Amino acid sequence: MNKSIRGRKAAPAQKADLYQQVTDKIIAALGKGVPPWRRPWRSAQNVHGSALPVNATTGRHYSGVNIPLLWMSAEERGFPSDRWLTYQQAKAVGGQVRKGETSSMAIIYKPFEKQATDGNDNKLFDKDGNPVMESLAMLKPLQTFQCRPV
Repeated sequence: MNKSIRGRKAAPAQKADLYQQVTDKIIAALGKGVPPWRRPWRSAQNVHGSALPVNATTGRHYSGVNIPLLWMSAEERGFPSDRWLTYQQAKAVGGQVRKGETSSMAIIYKPFEKQATDGNDNKLFDKDGNPVMESLAMLKPLQTFQCRPV
């Protein structure tokens, strides 16, 4: 049984939809003749010395599938920088997302462990009585916004 960190059942259709959204974006970019993992356009290095997408408030580079997702979004919309943040992060630093601004999807990936269960939801233990743990991951869409001068 799939569960999120808070113990609620994950909706399989929602998870499949997230995978499909990412797949569709990559296929669309490939259809234009540009592999999204190759950035053919030039970008000024950001303040962190890299052209990788970076969170504007934490300074942390986005990783994994978020790199091509945010690159593709920046290219499609002609965004001038590689700095991104969430609505709440913009609000926290005194910024404001413009009304009608369209967000760009990034993916939150959070690995976690929980005690394994059998088919009847009984918790499993090893021969020494220690809980058997299983590694799982939570995937969740994150709506990000490009930092642009006003």
